Amino acid sequence: MTFAEIALNRKSEGRALAPGDLSRCYHPAKGFLTALAGAFPLMLLCLAYAFMAQESRYTLGTLPSWLTAYENRADVALALSYYGERAGLQIADLMRMAVRLLVFPYVNLLGSGSGAGMLLVERLSPALLLIAPLFYGLGYTQGERYRALVHGGIAVNQRKAEKRRKKQRPQRREPRQLV
Repeated sequence: MTFAEIALNRKSEGRALAPGDLSRCYHPAKGFLTALAGAFPLMLLCLAYAFMAQESRYTLGTLPSWLTAYENRADVALALSYYGERAGLQIADLMRMAVRLLVFPYVNLLGSGSGAGMLLVERLSPALLLIAPLFYGLGYTQGERYRALVHGGIAVNQRKAEKRRKKQRPQRREPRQLV
């Protein structure tokens, strides 16, 4: 907005503007394009994961150390061996963590209580990710209105200051004729 003000002043004075100067001026679509450019890599990540997302299932963690003595007993060894099964960390797991961090504010809205709800969030993650950039673009379109408000406020304050200055000036009084 500031550069647009400078360019407008130059144009009103009749000075030539370089083509690069005009490209830096305000345009309502600039906000959307800037926000989309910033969100594009993250949107690609969400889009890639949305196609590979599957309903996640709970798996058990590790055993406490005091239970290792029972792993050799025949009556509980089979049950405890379930804890020993380890699945390696895969690229899909890393992508899931990144996507869930990106759409974390929307998880409670769409369902964190079930695997199906989380699957829905993961499938909708590209659209959910674009909500904040959309509002950035909408806010940027309000630039002209805010410019008018600022300049209007400046003009009002200048008028008030001028009125105050006039009141503070000593008033010239005509001497009264006493006779």
